[in-house]
Amino acid sequence: MEANCTNWDQKLHSTLWAYCTSYKTSIQSTPFQMAFDMEAVMPTEFLVPSLRIQVEHRLNEKLSDQVRAECLLQTE
Repeated sequence: MEANCTNWDQKLHSTLWAYCTSYKTSIQSTPFQMAFDMEAVMPTEFLVPSLRIQVEHRLNEKLSDQVRAECLLQTE
């Protein structure tokens, strides 16, 4: 963060997301999972679908590979 801390409000959302999705040993879970009773899907998993997203949306392997390739081409 900058020395004068003038942009703290721009970093608050990312900081809260990181905190809420980090595993806490004291509760043996993440705060997100405790609040919503499900695992959080990381924003990068929407850009490049992970195996978990593939299983949840019942994508077959060929379709999943096609979606990943399209996503990677769009990010370049």
